[in-house]
Amino acid sequence: GYKTEVSVAPTGHAIDVTAHRPGSVSDLVIFQGNLDFHKQALAKHDNDDKDNGFLSVRYPDHWAVLLDKGCQGAQQYVRAILSKKKTHGKLLSVEDENWNATVASDRIIVDNFFGRLTKLWAVISTKFRWTEEGYDDIFR
Repeated sequence: GYKTEVSVAPTGHAIDVTAHRPGSVSDLVIFQGNLDFHKQALAKHDNDDKDNGFLSVRYPDHWAVLLDKGCQGAQQYVRAILSKKKTHGKLLSVEDENWNATVASDRIIVDNFFGRLTKLWAVISTKFRWTEEGYDDIFR
């Protein structure tokens, strides 16, 4: 199969769609390939409010981006907020479970976007069986 990264704004609208990549390519690698876009989109402007949220000290000139667990390691490039992953054979702490619940409630905008996308265009949610050349045209 194929993968495509879609960046969704807080308003629930897609603001960027990458070209497809093979399904074997990790989400982090796709994210890294689109890093210029992310840095530009997350840059704060002179009239933007200052904040003291997660990683604001490390990235004072950028807003945060919510990413899924497949982008572990993105915090070395951008102000990334990710769910905590449990390590093999161990449970998450109550603090980490609460963090994940907070992140999930913020990510609902993205989940709703993909829900609308798959409801409107069922081809997005099924196995793509046509030629690779047509994938980007159909997805975008």
